[in-house]
This record gives sequence, C-alpha cells and structure tokens, in this order.
Amino acid sequence: MKNRISMCSIVLIAGIVSGCSQSGSDEYIEVQAQKEQAPSFQYTLHIDITPPEEGSASEIMNNLAVYLQEFDLGYEVKGNRDEDRYELDLELPRTAYLRQEPVQMNVTGGLLESESLYVKTEEWIAFDNEQGTYGFMLQTTSDVENTYLELSFKDVAYTPADVLERDEQYETLAKDAETTVNGGEIVFTVDGEQAADYFSKLIKTSLSYSFPGIVERSDDEIEKKLTIGDVEVATQIEEGVLQRESYRIPIEEDVGTWTVDIQIDYTDLAYVGEIGEIADYEVLSKEAYNDYIVSEQQRDLEELINALN
Repeated sequence: MKNRISMCSIVLIAGIVSGCSQSGSDEYIEVQAQKEQAPSFQYTLHIDITPPEEGSASEIMNNLAVYLQEFDLGYEVKGNRDEDRYELDLELPRTAYLRQEPVQMNVTGGLLESESLYVKTEEWIAFDNEQGTYGFMLQTTSDVENTYLELSFKDVAYTPADVLERDEQYETLAKDAETTVNGGEIVFTVDGEQAADYFSKLIKTSLSYSFPGIVERSDDEIEKKLTIGDVEVATQIEEGVLQRESYRIPIEEDVGTWTVDIQIDYTDLAYVGEIGEIADYEVLSKEAYNDYIVSEQQRDLEELINALN
C-alpha cells in the first residue's frame, strides 16, 4: 500500500510540475515585452550579408554586395525612446581621397538627435589624416577640441528604437512554432513570408545606421521579386531576462539566395545610465570647420617655407 501511495504521489507531483512549466515558445513571447517596458535601453547589433554564389540578377544588388561583404556592419547604442535621443558607436561609411568605394570611419559616442548625427570633430580629422585627404597632417587645435560636427540624417526612415518594436503576426508564428530548448537557449523556425513585413523592417532598421542611405536607395521593383524563406531564430534567456536574439533570414531571388544574419545582444533593456546630449557640447559649423582647414593649410605652408629657408 505504501508503494502504491508513493507511486501515486510521484505521478501527481510530475503532473503538477508539468502543468506549471512553460513551453519554449511561451517563454519567448513573455520576454518580448521587455523590449518595450523601459524608456531607455542598450544593445549591440551585428549584421552579416552573404550574396548568392551565382551573383544577383540585378547589377545594383551585385555592386551593393561588394560593399556589404567588406564592411563591418552593426553598431552599439544607448537610447531613450521617449526623448528620441541616442548615443552610437559604429563604423560610418565616408567618401575617401582617391578611393571609388566608401571607407568606414570609426565613430565613438556619436549623438543622434532628431534628424542629425553629431560626430566628434577629432575623429573626423583622424579619418582625413589616415586617408591623406589634404596631403598633410591636420593638427588638433583648441578651435576643434571637444567639438562635434553635424551630419544630416533627415532621410533615414528609422530610429534604433524601431529594432525593439514588436510584431503581432511574427509573435503568433513564434508562439505556434516547435521549439528546441537547451538551457537558456530557445531555437525555432518560422515561415518568413508569413511575417515578411516584420523581417523586411528588421533588416532595414539594422542597416539604416550601419550604412546610412542604403535603405532609401533600395529599388522597390527589385524588392517585389524577392521572397523570404524559413527564418531560423535563436534566443538566449537567463533567469527570465532576454539576453540575445539571432535571426538567419534567407532572401530568395531567381538566381539564388542571399543570407542575412542579424544578432542583437541586449546589454540592458532597462538602462539607467547616462546618454550624451548635444546641448552639452559645442557644434562646429561648416564655415568654422572650413576656416580651420584653411588655417591648417597656412600653417603647413609656413612650416614648409621655414624648412626650406
């Protein structure tokens, strides 16, 4: 009788535990809310794009693939969505002296506010020195120290906060997906075409700051010919907190398949640290920067004349 009671108790306990446990898809949907709960956040995004081995049917896409494969695409951001204010570390494409293709400039603590990205003048100068833009080395003077230059981002359609937006259609697919759970990692696959709007927007928001202007130059007619295949999703959750999401998104066209890999590491979805404000710094006007370049040219010329004498 005791054995019977013990066995019945084990079965009952097992049933209770089973009834209280979450499936991987339920846990995944539950942590999605963390993306929108706090006004401030911090995350790091990486994106890799692999073109078809056969190349693309579009010359535009083929030319684009050359840049996308060579560039370090991604950024780190601290942002406040309520104030529409962000601090970015990224590699920013710039035109360079005697180079047909863009070259990436390292930006640390870039300040994105409204429709402008403010970059440190000293980093702008460092890039020009590396590329030999002026044929001589610019020196950092008191006129440019601790100042920022303003770059227009008015044509960029998205903000870093858009990466965190939820999508009902996608989450419905995720909830119904068969999941594999390994420790804190949840892995599943969804039909990309059924959530094409979500994945298309995710790619565009991810690229908007890695390669400014690329989204706006995309060809709608080409996009209509592309379809999204089955998307592999892997999510890391630790103690109920969302840590990482990665997506492998196949984009199919007639001649082959592009692969877009996006990984987002959520450093802090309830960020309470400082986010820089451009109001605390001096912004150098274009005229003031041009005056600085002219003064540097004069200085370099005077040094050359003195050396010859």
